Amino acid sequence: MAAVRAARADLVVDGRGAFTDWYPYPFLDVTELGPGAAIHNAGLVVVLALAFATLFKLADARMPALLGNAPTRMSTRDPA
Repeated sequence: MAAVRAARADLVVDGRGAFTDWYPYPFLDVTELGPGAAIHNAGLVVVLALAFATLFKLADARMPALLGNAPTRMSTRDPA
């Protein structure tokens, strides 16, 4: 029964790994880590990606102020 649960989790996390017995990302290897640890690791990757996205968004918002010149917006209206 445990092998069936592991195989199902294997297909959820990375279906290809269940058939090839190779995972491109070792932190998602359900057969070695178990389903709980693999899902936990995938969650950490998502949290880390969101943290970097937030950091880059904040840095992008501050960049014009740090450079001392704010970008000007181009008007879509015809100046004539």
